[in-house]
Amino acid sequence: SRVLANKITGYHALFTFDDIIGESEKIKEIINLAKLYAPGKESILIEGESGTGKELLAQSIHNYSERRSQPFIALNCANFPNELID
Repeated sequence: SRVLANKITGYHALFTFDDIIGESEKIKEIINLAKLYAPGKESILIEGESGTGKELLAQSIHNYSERRSQPFIALNCANFPNELID
């Protein structure tokens, strides 16, 4: 089944917005914007320094969207060669 395949391959988003810890106005603004855009069909680019929780945010967006039952695939664009990005 798809659920079993997702668990085996790791293509499952585990985190939700409730897992994000932070009380600053900036983090609240980011969460509100993420919730606003999560239901849309557009791609969302998340940028930030290493260790800032980008994948946590991405998984939260995925789990808030209508695609939450579909596989979650995280892409680290830093791993792509420049020629591919161009």
